[in-house]
Amino acid sequence: MVGTLNPGESVKVTISLRVNSTATTNVTLSTYATVYGSYGSVTYTINSSSVTYVVEATSTLPNTGGLPDEPPPAGLYWPLILGAALLAIMGLAALGYSAWAKSHNPEWATWFLSTGLILCGVAVAFGLAAWGLSAYASAQNRSLASIPGGASPTSSPVGRFIPQDVGDTWLPGDATPEPETLPDYPIPTPTIQVTPGPNDKPPDISPANRIVIPNLNVDTVVKYVPYDGLTWLIGGLKQEVAWMGNTSWPGLGSNTALAGHVTLRTGDEGPFRNLADLMVGDEVTVYTDLNVYTYRVREKQAVDGQDLSVINPSKDPQITLITCTDWDPKQKIYVNRLIVYADLVEVKPFITPQQGN
Repeated sequence: MVGTLNPGESVKVTISLRVNSTATTNVTLSTYATVYGSYGSVTYTINSSSVTYVVEATSTLPNTGGLPDEPPPAGLYWPLILGAALLAIMGLAALGYSAWAKSHNPEWATWFLSTGLILCGVAVAFGLAAWGLSAYASAQNRSLASIPGGASPTSSPVGRFIPQDVGDTWLPGDATPEPETLPDYPIPTPTIQVTPGPNDKPPDISPANRIVIPNLNVDTVVKYVPYDGLTWLIGGLKQEVAWMGNTSWPGLGSNTALAGHVTLRTGDEGPFRNLADLMVGDEVTVYTDLNVYTYRVREKQAVDGQDLSVINPSKDPQITLITCTDWDPKQKIYVNRLIVYADLVEVKPFITPQQGN
């Protein structure tokens, strides 16, 4: 409220606007303020001049987070367990005393019996609540991905279905709606700078199509996503892992960047939900049509979402795994990206079950 203004008096009204850092396109917006007032029996309206400003998008790593990546309060069920145990002991003691009181102090027997039953009933309720919270915490800490025990890789891996994630990226009103599923973008032909010798095999330029992370129980599809000049077109990405365009093919000996969701807007887990749990020395396997590439984790770090240096070409073959981290409840976005680097340690020909026979 401006309050009362005397003749000749002025007041300054400031309008604060906030646009998060994940704008996906440049856009020009305008706004103005309206002041309503009265003087005696006369009412009037004052409109300010329109103020125009430009939101300029900057290049960012993929926004691979939906809802906050917050584990359940794992310690909450321990007080319930302790409370259930204490109530159970008191209830059993009351029931025991009621049995003794039948012959020694009959007037108290009924009261102790009912009290003991009530205490035991509450103890059971506390125990069931603790069990439910414990089961929920365990479920939140498991990845939705799974690796069939002892199964051989297939040439056409099938991903798990995880509900739609629309993310929290700010979009202007005329932005293209996000697709329901990740499109099958055409994969470009790479430019090969090294010519193989007469006895050398040609380099593997087949696309990455599958990723397996045994220690995280992840086994899912890899799909190519192009770079549009600002970010990577991961709209519709669910259970898949995105092979980021403008980064290396696994068979060309440089940096291959792979991005996956940590969480979805529905609250379900993404394939990289537990990426932070990877340790130095853990193995990650990437499949192409021709080869199986095994990498060993070297390092992990958190970087700003605009730090594109993590996907720069590398001298030696490696993969860079990317997901969101550090949820900001005010902006309702993940402000940083979790980066895991892994170096190539082994290459083996990809053999289908038919070829094995």
